[in-house]
Amino acid sequence: MEWSTSIPRREDSPFGSWAEDLAAAFVQLEPRKLGEHPFHGNIKRHETEQVTLSHVEATKHTVLRLRSHIVRSHDDICFINLQLYGFARYTQRGYEQFCGAGDLAVADTTEPFEIANSRDFQLYCFAVPRERLPRYFCERPRLKLSLTDTGRALARTLAGYAELCLGASAPSKISGFGGAHIVDLISHAPEILADTPTERLNVPVLLSMMLDHIDRHSDDPGLCAASLAHRFHCSERYVHKLFAGTGRSAGEYVNDKRVVHCARNLLDRSHRSKTIAEIAALWKKDAFDTIFDFLIEDNAATNVAVFGMSEPDVRLALQQPWTSVCNDSQGTATDGLLGLEHPHPRAYGTFPRILRKYVREDGAVTLPDAIRKFSALPASHLRLADRGVIKDGMWADIVIFDPEKIRDLATYENPNQLAVGMQFVLVNGVPVIADGQMTGARPGQVLRGPGYKVPAGYKAPASH
Repeated sequence: MEWSTSIPRREDSPFGSWAEDLAAAFVQLEPRKLGEHPFHGNIKRHETEQVTLSHVEATKHTVLRLRSHIVRSHDDICFINLQLYGFARYTQRGYEQFCGAGDLAVADTTEPFEIANSRDFQLYCFAVPRERLPRYFCERPRLKLSLTDTGRALARTLAGYAELCLGASAPSKISGFGGAHIVDLISHAPEILADTPTERLNVPVLLSMMLDHIDRHSDDPGLCAASLAHRFHCSERYVHKLFAGTGRSAGEYVNDKRVVHCARNLLDRSHRSKTIAEIAALWKKDAFDTIFDFLIEDNAATNVAVFGMSEPDVRLALQQPWTSVCNDSQGTATDGLLGLEHPHPRAYGTFPRILRKYVREDGAVTLPDAIRKFSALPASHLRLADRGVIKDGMWADIVIFDPEKIRDLATYENPNQLAVGMQFVLVNGVPVIADGQMTGARPGQVLRGPGYKVPAGYKAPASH
């Protein structure tokens, strides 16, 4: 079967029927422009029992496999593309493959991906059911066939088989018979490249293969210089020599990758509400090693909730007349970019919790005293002379709430929850919450203390 699209430059339809052609020949994909030029594309396809072969020739563009495509699809295949001309970048699962002439690249159609061909190109696409490939074949593939004699021989074999199938005027028994062997060759391509004798690889290629192997197997407790030497058919001394040129030993690189592997697990949302003890047990590590490994990985930017306070101490401190209250939290939100954070529940619950627990339920402080600790007292500590109390000439920062209903909902497991019982909030006299709903107004302004000096030449914006 064959599909061909050739159209003049048109802004309203830059690809003509190309999206439909791609869907008919492969799976649903979305083409996108990569430069200003008239588009041309041609697909020729041949099917065998083991593999579907296609020859694709097109001007430069990008195709994407979107999650919306996948949910409507039952396809369970992998594309193994042999680049004939041009240069492509494949991006999937945060991993990039760069594919020049003679190289293979892999795309798993069950997950989103992007293929960007930055030049006019030709390629052979081998569409293989995933069940016929090794389990880990699609994980961080590195199939630069053009770098070695063995790889180039494999590329010629695959191209020859594709030419045989696509050039036949009628179905051939040879193409059907050879399909299973071609799938086997593709399946073992990583091992074929790895088994290439060391002396036939230049140093950057062999080191790159070792680094990729470490990336893939960082969770293997036996991974070390000796296991790398065994895997890549060289001496352990040669492994150390290769890594010496990077400024880091093989062991240091392995340990760093293990830390990254552990840190990625921790950053997973399913790990966010776990304790250090739970994470240490999950990683099979000492609790102190767990803490320090993670601190090293994210440059000590880790946030934790520490349960080091005594409830009687908190109550006693709150009752002191000189104690004011703040929530000690960065800006956060229930949605958008800030909604991706997992803050301490005090970000949403500090003041409602005091009003609920220490005022209404425990009676540890009175309502007027709690309000003073939230407003007038901190304003006086910060020397904000025009805020903190309600009277003529002061800025109208006012909160109206139901003292019998106000309560916090934020928890350590689910902190991004607004309190209930808040009816109106005015900032500088403008309602930002009205009848319990956000108004969208943003009348806030930066507050400066008495020590602030206005920069020379600064002109304040006009007030509204």
